[in-house]
Amino acid sequence: MNCTMSFSTNSVIVPYILGVWTGIERGLGL
Repeated sequence: MNCTMSFSTNSVIVPYILGVWTGIERGLGL
């Protein structure tokens, strides 16, 4: 169950972090 929860959380958090990072880079003009 913990493994499934971890996978679920990662599949939500990872794209969110990548999206935020991309937004920061665009905001800084990188």
